[in-house]
Amino acid sequence: RRASKPLIWLGACVMAAAGAGKKPLFEYDDHYVMLNDVGRNDFYRRALARAVPACGADCTVLDVGAGSGLLSMMAANLGAKHVVAIEANPNLASLAERTIEANQPANFPQSNVTVIPELSSAVSPGRLPGGRPADILVTETFGTMLLGEGAANFVPDSRDRLLKREGGVVIP
Repeated sequence: RRASKPLIWLGACVMAAAGAGKKPLFEYDDHYVMLNDVGRNDFYRRALARAVPACGADCTVLDVGAGSGLLSMMAANLGAKHVVAIEANPNLASLAERTIEANQPANFPQSNVTVIPELSSAVSPGRLPGGRPADILVTETFGTMLLGEGAANFVPDSRDRLLKREGGVVIP
């Protein structure tokens, strides 16, 4: 399956990011568990598989709290022309950039995936492709019950400012 390729290379990036004598990037984090949660990943893949084709040829997907970039790569693999991955943690944003770069040629060569290493609240709509709001907002920031990652604040803000008002889709 094409879906397994990003995960394989992502595992190699995690090990490389850890380096000699350092703690692994995901040692104290939920990301490792989420990356290996087949049911969770299948849910997001199915949801994106319904939303992205219905979005049209110039579809823009916004992945808020992108972490490792897995959902961004799924959206690109499913045909989104533009994907913007916003990740405030600079280490995770760097990991996402490397993972996306390594997977793009084989898995989503026609998509443009951009990682923005900032808080979503600092990103203006003008920085999105074409300077227009995104068609789809995807986020997986609910693992800490909305509070630990601040999703109760930044998901509504991203929806209101960065997603198109008419017909915009939020996943989940």
